[in-house]
Amino acid sequence: GKSSSSSSSNSMVGGHDEDHPCSTIVSGKKHRHQQLNRFLSKTFHMVNNVDADEISWNQRGDSFVIEDIDEFSKTTLPLYFNHSNY
Repeated sequence: GKSSSSSSSNSMVGGHDEDHPCSTIVSGKKHRHQQLNRFLSKTFHMVNNVDADEISWNQRGDSFVIEDIDEFSKTTLPLYFNHSNY
C-alpha cells in the first residue's frame, strides 16, 4: 500500500489495537477514504473516457460539464456507478 504521511492519526491504521478507543474511528476514516478514492477514480475515468459531447472538463480543467444531465443520468452514469443517488 501507500506509505502513510507524517500525521499521527495515520500511524494507527496499519496495526490498530482493538482495545484502543480511537482504533474504530481511525478504521472508519480509512474506509471512508478508500470509498472516496474509488469514487474519485471512477469519476475521473468516466470524464476522460466518455464522449466529450456528453461530459467534458471545463477550460481550466478543474471541474467537468455535463451537457444533458437527464440523458447522462439514464445512460452513462449507471455504467460507472451501481446506485441511483444521483
